[in-house]
Amino acid sequence: MSPGGRIGDVPIDTPATDPVVLHASPAAAGGAAHIETPVPYDGILLASFGGPEGQEDVIPFLRNVTRGRGIPDERLEEVAHHYRHFGGISPINAQNRELKTAIEGELARRGIDLPVYWGNRNWGPFLDEAVREAAEAGDTTLLAVATSAYSSFSSCRQYREDFARVLTDTGLAGTVTIDKVRQFFDHPGFVAPFVAGV
Repeated sequence: MSPGGRIGDVPIDTPATDPVVLHASPAAAGGAAHIETPVPYDGILLASFGGPEGQEDVIPFLRNVTRGRGIPDERLEEVAHHYRHFGGISPINAQNRELKTAIEGELARRGIDLPVYWGNRNWGPFLDEAVREAAEAGDTTLLAVATSAYSSFSSCRQYREDFARVLTDTGLAGTVTIDKVRQFFDHPGFVAPFVAGV
């Protein structure tokens, strides 16, 4: 696909006129402006942090978050009060359910037939469950969208490491491919609503 063409019904601007490239940060604009050979994805993997959905979930959730760090339950209980204050429920899972529904709706509106799978790093539904579900459905080339827009170990690299671990642990490495969307904190579609709200 040469710049200035189309992918389906979507026009592709040249790098010199593409508003996304023109307004991207230097780090984001440093790569290729467009994918030259589109990847035929089978599904979208919505990847998130996860959160407890009841009082009994709080400490097990915090153990998952701090796994391998040797933090005693007494210290976790000090953090748990933030969740317990709200009935042990984090809003993140409800927000992810809404986001998944919105993505599915937008894909349908655009005539794109792609399933959306949702998996979390620290609480159910877990990433391994989502990847297994995709593989069982025959969807083996996944485009992952992490719910954190920013670039840091926890919000970017750790997701890539989790994807690799999940593929190894499930025995799906070499069968399932997961490509993660780059961080999008500087994408106009993410920034503009915040600017409009100020």
